[in-house]
Amino acid sequence: MTTFETYLEGLKGTLDDGLIQLLANVAKATRQISDTLRTSSLTGLSGATETINVQGETQKPLDILSNDLMLDACKASAAVSFAVSEELDSEVPVHADGAYAVIFDPLDGSSNLDVNVTVGTIFSVIPARPPRTSCRAAGHRSSRAMQPMARRPVSSSPLARVFRSSRSMTAAPIS
Repeated sequence: MTTFETYLEGLKGTLDDGLIQLLANVAKATRQISDTLRTSSLTGLSGATETINVQGETQKPLDILSNDLMLDACKASAAVSFAVSEELDSEVPVHADGAYAVIFDPLDGSSNLDVNVTVGTIFSVIPARPPRTSCRAAGHRSSRAMQPMARRPVSSSPLARVFRSSRSMTAAPIS
């Protein structure tokens, strides 16, 4: 049986080594999220918190933990310049010389956790070409990057800004 890591190892020489490491780290984080979900009701990670995410949704403990796991995966990858999460109100600077931006919803569908409906992690890796107001343009300093956000329109969220700035980009198939 071929694992994802084995598949990635086979791509060495055809893909950037930094991208391969990034994908391996994200895969590890998603497995950790899955393992945590399986035992969350036994370990007290169910219910809601008092914080609200960028979409105006009440965060659950699993949202916050999943976000931390994905951010750790990004920080462990030297190729990541910055990360953008649905759970945070601004970009998170990672490595100033990183080549990629990672955009993610660490636990999509978490509002369905109490009724046992499918959830998952959604992520995208794009070339790091931050919008003019990003943390990179400000020298990778963002005091608000890791704090829960207050409610504000979705159109001003970091996800919306990154997607607006990357509309002209086209995806190239990996061969």
